[in-house]
Amino acid sequence: MDRHRDCGVRRTRQADRQNRIRSYQDRGQAQFARAARDREDGLSLGRDGYTVRQAVEDWLAYGLARQGTATVEKYRIFCGKHVIPFLGAQKLRDLTAARLMRG
Repeated sequence: MDRHRDCGVRRTRQADRQNRIRSYQDRGQAQFARAARDREDGLSLGRDGYTVRQAVEDWLAYGLARQGTATVEKYRIFCGKHVIPFLGAQKLRDLTAARLMRG
């Protein structure tokens, strides 16, 4: 069997790609299971009163250390106009995708 296509590009095996995807999914499921188990055991997942506003402000202050000043300013404007006015008062630990979809 010829391992190369007519254009000279090497064939890749579909099984390799599927195995890679499956391993990422397994890792994600394992992390989710650990977090759920920790929550059931009563372990703290962060401060109870930590809001989206505080998280965004912390990210802008400390999480963008390697970014340029123009990038930081762009994110600051975006968060100030779009994220904080609508989600700023929400508690971060109560924020879910379902709640965001409801509006």
